[in-house]
Amino acid sequence: MLKLLHVSFLIEIEGRRGETVQEGGNPKFRKECKDLFTDMGFHVKEACKVREAFRNLHTSLGLETDDDLVQRGDECLRIMEQSIDGNLFSSSLSEIEEKLQSGKTFHYKALKSYGTVYIPSTIEARDYYNKHLDAYEKTVIQFMEISHERLNAAWISNPVPYYKGDIRICLGHDVIYFFSFKIDEVLKDMVNKGLIISDGAQVAPRFALPESYQENKRGYPYRKGR
Repeated sequence: MLKLLHVSFLIEIEGRRGETVQEGGNPKFRKECKDLFTDMGFHVKEACKVREAFRNLHTSLGLETDDDLVQRGDECLRIMEQSIDGNLFSSSLSEIEEKLQSGKTFHYKALKSYGTVYIPSTIEARDYYNKHLDAYEKTVIQFMEISHERLNAAWISNPVPYYKGDIRICLGHDVIYFFSFKIDEVLKDMVNKGLIISDGAQVAPRFALPESYQENKRGYPYRKGR
């Protein structure tokens, strides 16, 4: 798997009198940033064209962003008013820091790293999924057992627990845990195995543990003993 770092370059944009710009766009800053990254071989995705550029948590929901994206191969950054965030190879950090330190419309403050993220190949993703599927399904079942007990509810919506052995993968400038990204496939697999049951909804389906529920005459599960 390709290894990158999820990072944030902290910046401060200076106004006409030296005050930090808190709200609204700054076209001079954006132009300078895009020019700096273009010089380093990045390609710019304008803010208005971002919706379908990357299949991340925001764009997959059909949401717009007011921020520009810059991409160079597998590397991608999001240019915002107070930081430039995204996924980079560690070998690129010093080059970008040096460029940002020369900024005229902004002041470069610091670099923060949020750890390793991965880009798996199709085969690597399949192998990782198969290797960890049983353990993740057990994690889902444990999560649902606790949710059923605490909520005393027939159905559990969006059972997406954190799995200790999981990795984070890149989605453009964004990151997501591997099994959170694969959760629809996991839940479908669990339903097919009879590990959980689904209410059959096409949009936002809900799920239940069969051993904690039984079907009533109308086909809706209810808690045993009630």
